[in-house]
Order: sequence, then C-alpha cells, then structure tokens
Amino acid sequence: MKRNRLGSLRAKIIAWSFVPTVIILSAVAWFTFFSYQKVIGDLAIKQDWAVVHAKADQAHEPFAGLLNTRLRSILFEVDTDPSLAPEVRAENILERAPGLETFDGGIYFVDQDGKVFKTHPDRPEWMGQDWSDTPQFRFVRDNPPGSAPVSDYRAIGTDESGIVCVVWPMHGQEAQFLGAAYYCLAIEPTGQNVLYRLFNGVSLGRNVYIIDGNQRIIFSPDPSQVGRDLSGEAAVQQLLQGESMSIRFRKGTEDMLISSTPSPSSSMPGTAGLSSRSRAGPRS
Repeated sequence: MKRNRLGSLRAKIIAWSFVPTVIILSAVAWFTFFSYQKVIGDLAIKQDWAVVHAKADQAHEPFAGLLNTRLRSILFEVDTDPSLAPEVRAENILERAPGLETFDGGIYFVDQDGKVFKTHPDRPEWMGQDWSDTPQFRFVRDNPPGSAPVSDYRAIGTDESGIVCVVWPMHGQEAQFLGAAYYCLAIEPTGQNVLYRLFNGVSLGRNVYIIDGNQRIIFSPDPSQVGRDLSGEAAVQQLLQGESMSIRFRKGTEDMLISSTPSPSSSMPGTAGLSSRSRAGPRS
C-alpha cells in the first residue's frame, strides 16, 4: 500500500511539473518584421518587443502540446516501474509506447554517465558515445525528477542532418538518477517533417527564424536558411549578451531593430528565446 501511495505521489508531481517545463524550455527564435518609414522611437521598440513576446507563446503552445501528447503516454502507461533496469525500461518504451513515429529524429537512451546504450532506429556507430558534456544532460542529472529540457541542434549521420531532442530523465525507486531518454525531432525543411510542419502551420510570420541556444536556425519559412549558424551575427550577440530586450543597429544604408524575449521563467541557462528584426528606414 505504501508503495502505491508513493507511486501515486510521483505521478502527481510529474503531471504537475511536466507541462510548464516543456512550455518554458522549448525553443529560441529570431523574427524579422515590416519596414518603418521613420526613425523608430521608444514606443515602436516597446511595441516590437510586445509582438515578439506574443509570438513566443504562439510558438510554444503547439510544440508543448506535441510533446505532452506523446510523452505522457510513456510516463503514465509504459515506463511506470522505477525498479526495472534502464535497459529493460528502454525496451519496454520502444516496444509498447504509441506514437513513437513522431520522433522522426530517433530515440536515444544514455546511462547515468551520459553514454549511449540503445538507439531507435539502430545506430551501432553511436553506441558508447558520451553525451555528458551537454548542459541538458547535466541539468536532468543534477535536478529532481520532473524537468525536461530541449537540446540544442545536433548533427547526426554521414550527411550531418540535424535533430533537437526533449531530454527526459530516468530515476530509480529512491529518485537516484539512472540515465535519460532523448526523444528527437529531425530538422528538415520539408512538408513531411514533423517539426517543420508544426511551426509552418502556426503562421508566425513571413520571416520567422526559430533558433537554438547556440543560435543555429531550427525553423525558417525559407528552407535554405534552416541549419544556418547565426552566432557570428554581431547584432544577435550584442542583443543576447546585453541587458536590453531591443537594440538598433545599422546594416548598410538601413536602420534595423532587433528585439528578444527569453523563454518565460526559463530555469536553465542557454535555453530558448525569441527576437525580431525590422527595417527602420534611414536615420534622420
């Protein structure tokens, strides 16, 4: 009876914490907006940031909904016995969990040291790889159950196609950390790709860029931009490293505005935020 009560409590804690965690640790974005015909004043900057902030929520909602739908069935219907070895739990998930085809970037299980011990589909070359150097692994290893950060862009395979993954920890009966499962979405600018179709259907804007914590583009309506590294963009770095949510800068003959908003209540450094850039017209 005591074990049942503990199991019920564990389920309630995870159910309460999972939804907000996924929402606040979802993605980073960079927006480009419409042209202004005069110099942008403080009001215009505030309005631009407000639009960006609203777009952040608009992007988070379907992403969080997708993950909740798939992962809740794993947590509450399949991976329910913390006394089992991680290898057995991984097998159970891959054999019994519904909707795993959503994770078109693959599913990867790592042990308590961050070493890959099982993959789906099979990737023998990945066995034994050490993923412990990522902030997402350290976060789930060092924090109590109930946190699910989303990874930065990771290149896989010989063609170096990209994935992003929601990282869910595996804990034992005494809440000790045993490893983690990486449920991954492929980064491909095609109509068949789960993540691209998801964000494209939200209609965030004509020039929307969703980027990871390293400023790598995860989504853009322009397929040629997906995967591009923006970390070398001086304006992006100035914005992310400064205290202001908006900055103005000069690009050629154009006056530009870029605004940002971090993921709401983000509890882990390096997770996503949103920004926007607009042409402001010539300075007077």
